[in-house]
Amino acid sequence: MNHLIREMMKYTAILGVMIALILSSCSNEEVEQLQGVNEQLKEQMRQKELAIEDLVGGLESIQMDLRDITQREQLLDGLTVGDSDLSDSPQQSIIDDIALVDGLIKKNQEKIQSLELKLKTSNGQLYEFERLVANLKMDLLDRQKEIEDFKVRLVELEEGYADLLDEYNEQLLISSMQDSELHKAYFAYGSKRELEEMHVAEKQGGVLGLGSTWKLKDDFNKEYFTELDIREVQRLPLESDDVELISAHPTESYELIMDGKQYKEIFITDPGEFWSGTRYLAVAVK
Repeated sequence: MNHLIREMMKYTAILGVMIALILSSCSNEEVEQLQGVNEQLKEQMRQKELAIEDLVGGLESIQMDLRDITQREQLLDGLTVGDSDLSDSPQQSIIDDIALVDGLIKKNQEKIQSLELKLKTSNGQLYEFERLVANLKMDLLDRQKEIEDFKVRLVELEEGYADLLDEYNEQLLISSMQDSELHKAYFAYGSKRELEEMHVAEKQGGVLGLGSTWKLKDDFNKEYFTELDIREVQRLPLESDDVELISAHPTESYELIMDGKQYKEIFITDPGEFWSGTRYLAVAVK
């Protein structure tokens, strides 16, 4: 993966030499235009290099975790070779190891989702990374299937594991429900008049209507909002000529996507940061 970064740097250097040669044969006006283009290209290349470095770090982290998962699976699998008796092996310790592998798989599924989101925002220019992420995703699915197969073999070899795995699966279900609650957020949009009439937002501050701002009411109507899962929803439709976020969210964590002169959608580029202040998003539209 590091060869991608080296290739980008070499391309930047070659581009600089070519532009310098062109500049030597141009008029002042043409030179200024070309210098502007050169600076723009340099900035684009710099942004792309930063994106590549970020992706490389994410990929290397996932690869290290996959190696750890594979090693732990091999240790666990060694316990069932030849259908040997597992009574000498501490059952709870094996269940704990399974839980550790399950946790690593889930953590890396989330890492891959994050990488896929970054690739979507890279304007489709990082094709090699798309292939690498897809391969890692398949590897992770293989590891997940192998650990599920191991659980089945445990139950077949010794009945005592069935009760432990039932308890473990019940804990997983409870944990999953709690996890779902942790990732809930809520979205509402409408005109300012509508949001005010539905007791969602109100105008605050200012003198004689000047300098006032729209904010969520202290006791805003939560029933007006639609529930969503922040892990699955990054784009929310707007289709409006004018947009104003009523709730407070860091400006660097989202983009307002336009189609012509109309705002098409809000794209949440950093869900963790975007929802850090409030889980309720209210948008005023016209």
